[in-house]
Amino acid sequence: MYKFPGSSACLTAGRQAGVAVDPEMTKWYVYALESLKDYNLYIGISRDPQKRLGEHNKGKTRSTRSRRPFRIIYQEECASLEEAREKEKYYKTTTGRRALKRLKNKHFVPR
Repeated sequence: MYKFPGSSACLTAGRQAGVAVDPEMTKWYVYALESLKDYNLYIGISRDPQKRLGEHNKGKTRSTRSRRPFRIIYQEECASLEEAREKEKYYKTTTGRRALKRLKNKHFVPR
């Protein structure tokens, strides 16, 4: 999360203002986290999903702070920021969440 200097305004990962980065020249990832507290999913985008997981687990993200700790259950490299945002939107739909849960059940030991 980016916090503007001298301001309380924040932007989530992938939505940083004032950063001169060509989104077509960097790798972006869509990722899914599972809360080990309530077993719900969180879907987001980032350039570094492992670093982002650490931020979630340290409580630096307000929307997930009360649901810590998390583990990554899925991540997918995308060719552009736009592609990552589109996939994030898909995985936040009912169909996308069902697909993620099927993948999780296939690859992870049941709780």
